[in-house]
Amino acid sequence: MVVTREIPPPQWRRVLDDLSRVHEGAAARLIVLDDEHGVQTHGEAFRLAGLTSDGSAGLESISVILAGSTHVTHIIDRPRSVHVERRWESSTASVQVIDRRGIRTLISLGPPVLPDVIGRLTTAAGAAHPACSGGPHVLPDSHPRSR
Repeated sequence: MVVTREIPPPQWRRVLDDLSRVHEGAAARLIVLDDEHGVQTHGEAFRLAGLTSDGSAGLESISVILAGSTHVTHIIDRPRSVHVERRWESSTASVQVIDRRGIRTLISLGPPVLPDVIGRLTTAAGAAHPACSGGPHVLPDSHPRSR
């Protein structure tokens, strides 16, 4: 089942922060559709590091932070609409943001990365990952400590 909805501006931060927590570390792709500059794509093996909204009413910005061999921070100034599409069967999501000039930014998020996978990846790198704490987005029967 696919569910798409427009998010009201007062809910942007909460919804984007929730998506960021659930999909942190998941494969991510960012596409900007701009009539002046054409299609711009960021997707070379990036992982989602963060997605949030900040600022006061009318002066908001949305930040997309991608991590890979390099970090990319994409800031969307003064968005006028945010739509979120959730695909429940594949646990994936897409976010479409349209800014005040009509430029569309599409953020595709892969399925959440399970804590045991994150743990193996970050242990190899010598760093702890906050998702390994069994946060609210982790299903109890999918966490190694609950078995």
